[in-house]
Amino acid sequence: MRNIRSQRTEGERMRSAIEMARTLPSSEIRAWLDQGKFNLRSGFAMTLFQKIAFERWAREEPSGFLAWTSINASSNDTSLVADAVKNHPEAIESALASLETTEQKEVLIGQIAAASPDLALAELRKLLASPKSATYAFSSAFSVLAKHRPEELEKLLGEIKGPARDRLEQVVYSAKLEKDFEGTLAELYEMPNGYEFVLGRYSYSISQFLK
Repeated sequence: MRNIRSQRTEGERMRSAIEMARTLPSSEIRAWLDQGKFNLRSGFAMTLFQKIAFERWAREEPSGFLAWTSINASSNDTSLVADAVKNHPEAIESALASLETTEQKEVLIGQIAAASPDLALAELRKLLASPKSATYAFSSAFSVLAKHRPEELEKLLGEIKGPARDRLEQVVYSAKLEKDFEGTLAELYEMPNGYEFVLGRYSYSISQFLK
């Protein structure tokens, strides 16, 4: 980094940044990130360095890259995550295995859901089956998958319990209200305590469609 910053002109700094980003071992990129060695406030050369290094990392070490993004999610990583999932689907399982908490795993599943909904759904089923997952709601994964695999998500309602089922039910029926408001509203009213259900859990979703 000192070598890049010491160059006299922006052009020289850019050339140094490109050369360093191309030669830095991909296995070291995470350490550089975690130690704060990237500093985008240092100018365009550093931004360029980070972009090239990130792209190399996602391509050469997809499992490590995917695991890192679940902990350090950024909107800048979205396309790289999609590319990593598309080109290296086998990296998903090893990335999930390397994560320590259910929250991190759920975030990663949510991130990969748009690029590969079937893979995400398969991994979500495994995670939901774990006793360690009993207290989690899985909001981000459910919300993304509701856009891509709504029918499959609805089938899950009969398979799970606890906070995850409560949140899944809300996501499923909010999506159904958007697709078929009148029919879904009638379906909700047929449930036990249907009126209380509609006025409570779904009052906000319904109010949005009535505006």
